[in-house]
Amino acid sequence: MGNKYFIVAGEHSGDLHASNLVRQIREKDPSAVFAGAGGPLMKKNGVTLHYDLTAVSVIGFIEVLKHLGYFRKVFSSITGIIQADKPDLVILVDYPGFNMRLAKIVKKMGIKVLYYISPQVWAWKRNRVIKMAEIADKLMVIFPFEKKYYEETSLDVEFVGHPLADVLETRMKKEDFFDALGFNPDRKLIGILPGSRENEIKKLLPAILKAARILYEKTGIKQYVIGCASKELEPIIRGETEKSPLEIKISMDLTFDIMKHSDFIIASSGTATLQTGFFGTPMVIVYKVSWFTYFLGKKLIKIPYIGLANVVLGERAVPELIQNDVNPVKIAEQVSGIMGDKSRYMEIKGKLERIKKLLGDPGASGRAAEIAVNMVSR
Repeated sequence: MGNKYFIVAGEHSGDLHASNLVRQIREKDPSAVFAGAGGPLMKKNGVTLHYDLTAVSVIGFIEVLKHLGYFRKVFSSITGIIQADKPDLVILVDYPGFNMRLAKIVKKMGIKVLYYISPQVWAWKRNRVIKMAEIADKLMVIFPFEKKYYEETSLDVEFVGHPLADVLETRMKKEDFFDALGFNPDRKLIGILPGSRENEIKKLLPAILKAARILYEKTGIKQYVIGCASKELEPIIRGETEKSPLEIKISMDLTFDIMKHSDFIIASSGTATLQTGFFGTPMVIVYKVSWFTYFLGKKLIKIPYIGLANVVLGERAVPELIQNDVNPVKIAEQVSGIMGDKSRYMEIKGKLERIKKLLGDPGASGRAAEIAVNMVSR
């Protein structure tokens, strides 16, 4: 039997990055055996999946508390599996609330821990810098500016680049994409990315769809497409679109094409804002959580931006609408204001196009895999 890797990732983005990492490790270590917890993409790439952590994807303190029993059960089970199986390396991908606790226990077992994608210590909970140094053998960061936060610790930190640079490819030319949707490529298209969690969609999509109605009445823009993150979310999204008088298409597999070929994007705060920025498409970022979560976040978050695109650029390149500002009128005002002002529109495009360079050269997954294989061989 080959080297044993146990990999844990939560969220759809973590599942994507973990699956690419698994594929790259297998190229360098063909006899590798993978087990873990994550999502369908990891399973598709040959990981024996003990739990699908993407099936319960929540955001916010209240939402996490509602599922606390489930997470405790999964956590206990995973620690037991690792203890019994004794893998050669445990790879933890992002998901800090779960994975940092797991790393602490795994480290005590005497098993090597490789952490991939740093917790956002630059945003909040800076004490995680010290904790990370205590629980991980090595940390791979995906933004160049992250490395400096660990300079005062003994932790071995390496910048590998952002894995998004490897996967952000469109499947269709613009004309083919519009044809697939049944839209006119000569008319404006607005893409809607309401998030990858059910509670996100329920909080954001109704206001966005009402904003689309206002935009249609105000500007005549009538082509809208919603990017759907999973089959499970499709009925929820369709239930909302059926209430709208506009003809709005739902796309399951063409999210990157939506980002690239749309004239404008309305995006939930998260990885989608960074992906959209990579393609240089102007957007407005929307963010809404429970008031308790928002109150705590205001106390803890140390940076002035919510959207990753703005964080990476270090400025408010695109507008952010938060909590009460996530309403149809304000969303429509931001969209029409930018789309109706060519100089502002092009200025935003110019700023966003810097993101591609900031994400580093392609090949992040391969570089991360090389580190993982080397750790096992030592």
